[in-house]
Amino acid sequence: MRRLTISFLLCLTLVIAAAGMAGCYTYPEEVDVPLPVATASPESTLPLVAGEPGELLWRYKTGAGVWGSPAVEDGVVAVGSDDDYVYALDTASGELRWRYRTGGNIASPVAVSYGAVYVGSQDGTAYAFDSMTGELLWRFQTGDVLNTGPAVVGGIAYVSSYDNYVYALDAENGEMLWRYQTGGIMNSSPTVVDGVVYVGAWDEYVYALDANTGELLWRYRTEGDVFSTPTVAHGVVYAGSLDRHVYALDAANGNLLWRYRTDGEIRSSPAVAEGVVYIGSLDTFVYALDADTGKLQWRQQTGAGVYSSPAVADGVVYVGSFDSYVYALDAETGERQWRYPTGGNVFSSPAVADGVVYVGSVDGYVYALLASDRALRPKIETSPEPEFSDLSIGELLWRYRTGSGIWSSPAVENGVVSVGSDDYHVYTLDAATGDLRWRYRTGSAVNSPLTMSAGVVYAGSDDHSVYA
Repeated sequence: MRRLTISFLLCLTLVIAAAGMAGCYTYPEEVDVPLPVATASPESTLPLVAGEPGELLWRYKTGAGVWGSPAVEDGVVAVGSDDDYVYALDTASGELRWRYRTGGNIASPVAVSYGAVYVGSQDGTAYAFDSMTGELLWRFQTGDVLNTGPAVVGGIAYVSSYDNYVYALDAENGEMLWRYQTGGIMNSSPTVVDGVVYVGAWDEYVYALDANTGELLWRYRTEGDVFSTPTVAHGVVYAGSLDRHVYALDAANGNLLWRYRTDGEIRSSPAVAEGVVYIGSLDTFVYALDADTGKLQWRQQTGAGVYSSPAVADGVVYVGSFDSYVYALDAETGERQWRYPTGGNVFSSPAVADGVVYVGSVDGYVYALLASDRALRPKIETSPEPEFSDLSIGELLWRYRTGSGIWSSPAVENGVVSVGSDDYHVYTLDAATGDLRWRYRTGSAVNSPLTMSAGVVYAGSDDHSVYA
């Protein structure tokens, strides 16, 4: 696609020079997009229409252990591996869409936002990729290992590093906006709510920082290092500590509301749903606590320590354990609904989307498990060519999901539909099937109507540019 400022300029790549990159790390050769299907050989029994809860839909083998948590958006599940690669897999089939090699192991969670994949690597670098193609958008070098996942909110990517700093980076180009120095390394990923960044550090503190400036608002000292990523709900910050306690703090001032003691260190991060806090402990239990009082509702024992952070969906708590199992527990009672055996410790936290549980294991696999018997297993097939009779009855022929809202009016020419999205992309779809032909990332939201003429798509973006 060509970009127009004053005249037509050929622009086959976006402005992806990583402004703010520091250091002189030597990056390995990038192995990317796309690889032959033969290299992506998930075990799958597709297509079926339904299955039993906990049933394996597919699994994909990476080159080493998968410690980090996956993220799911727009038909893609993204995850990192100890083999240094970021993987993007098709959610329906488990087939590899692309992979990219960083300079170190990836044990951090992955974030996906507005069509971009964000991840930290143990090479000390934060990366951003196009989620569809794997194209590197930018990278930013911190001063030490990154074992945490970025939080992307309001066009800013917040990153915490082993160099003791929390960084705020422009999500579009990686330019550093500010940084704040804590008193310890960080395994806790930032959480951003209502203009405040919450993060824990290995100096025993939970921090609250102004999201725009990095100014310290408050900090609360626990009695142990804070490995857990804070969760914020209804004005309360919940976090676990290596002192074995779960803490509830007032989000406005950091005052202690309550704390609950387990029998083991807490490296799991809390999930809050329907007034209940769910969290794992190295004492082998998953706990459910009243969010207002900290009173124990139930606890369920697994076969080993629980590093994994729970995910709650449709009344079910999904969590992994170092006993190699993925568990599904009733959110009200803690009763075990099912468990699935992997081949290694499950440090990864599950991601649940469209009735499927995605999770990694130290055995090197990414697993896709059926979350509930209400879910249908997706079929991989091409939509039929619509008949003219469909148009007279208002029947839905197809729909295509972009990464954000659509304010732009589509343009149609020669069997192709083009439209812009708030996710910064211009999309071109097959008019008959809705299949994606291509998409192009601009520098901001595309809210203006598109025009097509003689096979060229013209679009305006909020980055002040016109593209062709």
